[in-house]
Amino acid sequence: MLKRLWVPYEAFDTENIRVWLEEKAYDGFRLKRMKPYFAVFEETDRLSLKFHLEPTIKDVNKPESGIIESRQDRGWTYAGTIPGHFHVFYAEQKASDFYEDKKSVKYLYEEKLKKDAWIVFGSIITLLLFFFQIMMESRQPVLWIIENFDIFHAVTSGFILSGIISTIITYLKHKNIVKRFENEDKFYPTSKLYRGVKLIGYGTISIFMIFNLIQLFSSDLNRGDRVSNLDEKPIISLYELESSGNNAIADEKFNYYRIRGESLFLDEMITDYQNDYVDSNRSYSSDLTTTLYLGKSEYVMEILEEQLINENKKNFSISDYDHEILSGVKVSLFERNSQQIMILSLKDRLLKVSYSGGGKLKNWKEIMVKSFLEYSIAGM
Repeated sequence: MLKRLWVPYEAFDTENIRVWLEEKAYDGFRLKRMKPYFAVFEETDRLSLKFHLEPTIKDVNKPESGIIESRQDRGWTYAGTIPGHFHVFYAEQKASDFYEDKKSVKYLYEEKLKKDAWIVFGSIITLLLFFFQIMMESRQPVLWIIENFDIFHAVTSGFILSGIISTIITYLKHKNIVKRFENEDKFYPTSKLYRGVKLIGYGTISIFMIFNLIQLFSSDLNRGDRVSNLDEKPIISLYELESSGNNAIADEKFNYYRIRGESLFLDEMITDYQNDYVDSNRSYSSDLTTTLYLGKSEYVMEILEEQLINENKKNFSISDYDHEILSGVKVSLFERNSQQIMILSLKDRLLKVSYSGGGKLKNWKEIMVKSFLEYSIAGM
């Protein structure tokens, strides 16, 4: 009868795994297939077996058939491989050992250590390239993090970092094994608690990833979660702006839609896209994009405001920039030709306004501050 048993040690803890397998054989469980987490055993009478765990070098998944046959001729049975770590052989106590001394085993571990070093190096480079790509695609890394870094990104990053940390720990443990061979030290239990904690961590991360993937998939199926009803009033109305004063426009065609989002640093991010198109015989049109940020704290919004201002300072000259305080709201204005951007900030709320058209944002700042305050008070 076959039975699966939990392997309580990490793959790098070879000496403890070897002792554990011998204890299981004495308890009446003969190893049939070695697996990383649940080894397969056959229930039998008590056995007095010895085990050999041979580090993998080029034969990552399984030894060559010739090696398995030569070992079998000497009384050793192949019982499986933990890929990238070791092959498992067992024999009766009377069978001759693999090696007369530890030099050959030490050599195998030294070769494996070189391979592990390249794996660690490659993992770190991959992580750096991942973050470098994000930075290249974003306007500013800090701005991207505030706007987009959500629980899914956090869990994914945690999973990647956990994998790299595990790889580094494995490298250090193999390096420690080589030192033990040099100093002829005994092996001590080192990974039982670590394996349990790691599995709990991986399990938690996996659950979060599945949960957020379901949420992401559901939101894609139901765009109503992200795009509001067109009857919902925008935070700042492009029609009201361009209809005020001497900027009134007749026969307008009005388009408007809204997208909602959130991150670990924002309770909500509401972006309104508005377009005003007039009669087809005239070429005039205008666009207004407003993004309202509702921050987790005032400190986050201070950082966001600074990032947005610095971002726009790169695209505008000093003479194109102006700032003031109206009704307690900090107003920053960037204006050059048809390109106009205004940033309004109040405590844990911030509104970014981007406009292109025939009007001037500076002529409408009182209207925008009023609308911003009314929306902020209504949302509190």
